[in-house]
Amino acid sequence: MVQNEIKGRRHNCDIVAENGQIRLYCESEILRTDRPDYFGIDVFDRSIPPDPIHREYCQRFVEELNYTGLGLIQFLKDPCTGTSYFLETNPRTAATTALAVHCGVDLPAAAVAVHLGNFSDTDTSYALNQSQNWFHGDLLGFRWARKNREVDLIQSAAWFAAAISSFIRADCHVTFTWKDPKPTMKLYRNLLVRLLMGNKRD
Repeated sequence: MVQNEIKGRRHNCDIVAENGQIRLYCESEILRTDRPDYFGIDVFDRSIPPDPIHREYCQRFVEELNYTGLGLIQFLKDPCTGTSYFLETNPRTAATTALAVHCGVDLPAAAVAVHLGNFSDTDTSYALNQSQNWFHGDLLGFRWARKNREVDLIQSAAWFAAAISSFIRADCHVTFTWKDPKPTMKLYRNLLVRLLMGNKRD
């Protein structure tokens, strides 16, 4: 298959719909991923105002399907032309949905309420310019890139510096919270054990 190369940033549009109508919407811009070529899972993103074109397309999509439930619709937006390209949709929320929850859009709770028939929240606003980091995923991506020789020493240093910067700057984290740090500490412990034991499983 041959297609035009499109450069730009990925936009995640998380929604909760009920009978073909969007009840909650939260859009984020992916700034960094766990792959050096920008493919892969996002490790640093931020909430942005709803793009009118994305919002309209999402509404048309769920309306056509008379869709009810969680949804993730992704676009790639060309920064030079402003043109948006549809990537994919999934009948679920994003793996990094903590950002939407942090911004005031509790997608899982809203989805349950919709299915129970008692959703009543009419406030569709959410906090903007809030950033999220997935530091554990960042480290796994860095390990994968080094193992597969996708980055050299200079690129490795830049990646590690960006990972630390993202962790410090983030307003929320995918797996980490000071209120309950133990689950994330276990993830880091397991990663350290795998590194020390020479386990090559990713």
